[in-house]
Amino acid sequence: MLKRLLLSGAALTAFVGIAAAQTSPAPADPAMPPAAEAPAAPGSGAVVDPSVKADPNLFSNIKGAEVIGENDESVGSVADLLLDSSGQLKSLVISHGGIVGIGKTYRQYEVSALPELVDGKAKIAELNTAALEGVPEYTYPEAETGRASTSDAAAPNATAPAPAETAAAPSGSELWPVSYLVGAKVGADEDKASISDIRFEGDKAAAALIDKGSLGLGNKVQEVAFSDLEISGTPAEPKVSLKSGASAATPAPAAP
Repeated sequence: MLKRLLLSGAALTAFVGIAAAQTSPAPADPAMPPAAEAPAAPGSGAVVDPSVKADPNLFSNIKGAEVIGENDESVGSVADLLLDSSGQLKSLVISHGGIVGIGKTYRQYEVSALPELVDGKAKIAELNTAALEGVPEYTYPEAETGRASTSDAAAPNATAPAPAETAAAPSGSELWPVSYLVGAKVGADEDKASISDIRFEGDKAAAALIDKGSLGLGNKVQEVAFSDLEISGTPAEPKVSLKSGASAATPAPAAP
């Protein structure tokens, strides 16, 4: 009788142990990350606004655009834009010809407004290859003190000198290549601020994006109205400063 009671007690203890094991939570798998470490929601931290990167009015997106002319003919690509000191757009510099970037010809094509960019292509309906070849050639200005441009558009002087017979387009020396303005320092050297991009509206430069030298620590890019900039120096070595009373008050998302 005593033996039977002991066996019954042992069976009851085993049953209770099994039930407890089924109801208790399983130990956490060390290979699975805790719920608290789930990725942060989109929008937190330094996130680049996609609309800024895709803005067709930024010089960084205009430069290199394929130029589509009459009958959808590809006649070249936009190498640069030329402005006067007020920011008024005067000409496109269109590159064409050459092999693998060598031997390209640069033409100064006068415009009254920036061509519309569609799918990264600039449409100029009245232009064709024959008409472009009749447009004056453009020669990039050469720096006297060796200022190195941060733009690929300055490559013609560095890799392929213009032919001796080629003359600069009329009034070219009075115009500012945007590729030379981008990268130019703003203010005194110790300010460590420079133009990182230029935004256009219709027939003129509307604003400049000023990189205040953040070295990656936070968003230090600010937008300044182009009319608030004072440009001096030479087209090859522009000097840029803020006009008295102007300030870079509008934050702009950092470039991707």
